[in-house]
Amino acid sequence: MSKSVKAALQLFEKERIVRVRIAEPGSGLTAGSGVEKDLDRTEIDFRSLIENAQDVVVRYDLSLRFVYASPSIEQYMDVKSEELVGKTHRETGLPKALSSFFDRSLRQVIASGKPLDIEYTLKRRGIQRFLESRAYPEFDENGNVKSIVAITRNVTEQKRAEQGLHESDERFRTLIEHSADALSLIDAHGAVVYESPSARKLTGYYPEERMGRSGLELIYPDDLPFVKNTLAEVIASKGITKEVQFRSVRKDGTVWWTEATAVNLLHLPNVQAVVINYRDITHRKKAEQALKTANRQLNARLAQIEQLQSELREQALRDPLTRLFNRRYLSETMERELKLAKREKKPVSVIVMDIDRFKKINDKHGHCVGDKFLTEISKLLQSHARGSDIICRYGGEEFLIVMPGANARAARKRAEQLRAQCEAMRISHNGKDLKVTLSFGVAAYPAHGTEGEEIVIKADKALYRSKRSGRNCVTVWEENKG
Repeated sequence: MSKSVKAALQLFEKERIVRVRIAEPGSGLTAGSGVEKDLDRTEIDFRSLIENAQDVVVRYDLSLRFVYASPSIEQYMDVKSEELVGKTHRETGLPKALSSFFDRSLRQVIASGKPLDIEYTLKRRGIQRFLESRAYPEFDENGNVKSIVAITRNVTEQKRAEQGLHESDERFRTLIEHSADALSLIDAHGAVVYESPSARKLTGYYPEERMGRSGLELIYPDDLPFVKNTLAEVIASKGITKEVQFRSVRKDGTVWWTEATAVNLLHLPNVQAVVINYRDITHRKKAEQALKTANRQLNARLAQIEQLQSELREQALRDPLTRLFNRRYLSETMERELKLAKREKKPVSVIVMDIDRFKKINDKHGHCVGDKFLTEISKLLQSHARGSDIICRYGGEEFLIVMPGANARAARKRAEQLRAQCEAMRISHNGKDLKVTLSFGVAAYPAHGTEGEEIVIKADKALYRSKRSGRNCVTVWEENKG
């Protein structure tokens, strides 16, 4: 149960991340989409697995406060599971000694970064229970412990059975013969010396059929070496306890998953056997496999969503025809570049350019020719750009280049190069070679202004001076010309 519950918790966390991303403005994803419906179904399955489990699942933050507790905790505490969230152990009303013990154990998990097994007793309404917890550290992307998950199982019946072994054979038989789990006793040679009546439901054999036979003969062949080595280790070590999972074969040949706890009590005079408490966990294994499959599917959906979000953001920031950045991106980055320039005391230049008489081209040759000129000019701008340059389609036939680290003189030189390259460019249409020219305006920080909008406006005004001067030329903003 512990592995499947832990996997479910991890998937819950990922599912919540997906929901946050779906809810982000501009994501393009809406509530009720196919992905969210699938997530709803997955969440129901996972939550049902945890909240209907007998094992108690608890998550703590690094201050040892409850972040989550499964409803099964209410069988041990007089408080609703949701009321525990945000509280420490001492604030829940647990005895002071037990609260301190829990806190020390959980701090050990945080410090070591390793799982820790915890055993303790808890008395409620006059009934004492033996409990076993396994605390797991959870790590963030940097490998630091971010929280702790503890999975607790009631082992009262198992403990009582072990105590009964110490007291008398009669009490031992009374306990184990009424246990829901099957129980076998194996001698030092690995032969079965006792098997509880409940074993027949699991193995298909009557207990008397198993007497004197090898305790390993029902193990699935592929798992036999592992189980054999484990049993040998238990027999060789006095008092050792091992919990293992493996496949077994019933009398009718069906294969089932077994979880067994082996305790070496060979050293006790009235026992002298390895006690094996085992149960059928086939349904749990199937659930774990289903969780793994769901995890892979969810990861695939996450990747698809992330790809979609990336594509949506790309579409929101780029012009669909030229694939250059749009004015929205310019507004996001211009002020950032100026802040950086102010901090590093470097210039930033802006070049604004416009295709001369572009409306006549569209009117005479059609928009397909106009679009061809727009895309070819975009390619020209990109081919002459530095890695730090920001190239935008500023309007219908207007382009803009932000040049971090370049002063007005450098920007003018670049503009002249682009002007000459554009003038030499030809596009074939209906047997004719068509051409266009560009007019340019240049302004720079800090020479012509200190704010992004101010610099762009002055570069735009310089552009229109180029238009008035006959087009196909470059003009740098001059304050005294107004």
